[in-house]
Amino acid sequence: MKRLYKSPLAPARLQVYLQANPHGTWQAMQGGVAPDGRQSALDCRKQAVQDQHGLCAYCERRISASDPLHCRVEHFHPKSHVDSSSNWGLDWQNMLAVCDGGERSSENEQKTHPLPANLSCDAHKNHAIQKNRLPEQCEGFLINPLELPSFPRNKKVLRKKGFSPQQAPEKLIERYFSTPWPEFFTTLRCCLGQAAEDHLRSVNYQG
Repeated sequence: MKRLYKSPLAPARLQVYLQANPHGTWQAMQGGVAPDGRQSALDCRKQAVQDQHGLCAYCERRISASDPLHCRVEHFHPKSHVDSSSNWGLDWQNMLAVCDGGERSSENEQKTHPLPANLSCDAHKNHAIQKNRLPEQCEGFLINPLELPSFPRNKKVLRKKGFSPQQAPEKLIERYFSTPWPEFFTTLRCCLGQAAEDHLRSVNYQG
């Protein structure tokens, strides 16, 4: 999992929608109950995918905002939670773009990797909540990718455990980091070690 950097300002349509519907819900907005609601939800997904450089917030699989079956908006803090501090369902900083988590695996794929045991990302998270294995408000139990440091201190430990490339690091950097950001970003980063850290600093990586 890599650190995510979100645009500080919510998409324009979401701001307008929230101003007109301060107590609105994500479900109502996405369902198009109010004017521009559906488009506001689509804008949120599009901007989140763009902010994340086309990678799932959790597993870093390639996703596309134009593929609603395999890309959706995840609310890290439950959108159903109602309190005075935030409208969690429409809080831009609470929205992540994620893959389908395996929920739409083909029948053949499910024979090899049966569900729900092989669910991932928000699909696994939701299943764990439904089975009472994880509290709905999961802060403190799961890592929010928005709160990860840009340069974790445990990379040296990971390298000592065997996360080292077989080829020259510089060549691998050229191959995998030629465009931001490759799938499985964090795995590659761990494997490439200091070479990856140096490259990310050189391009002023923030998330």
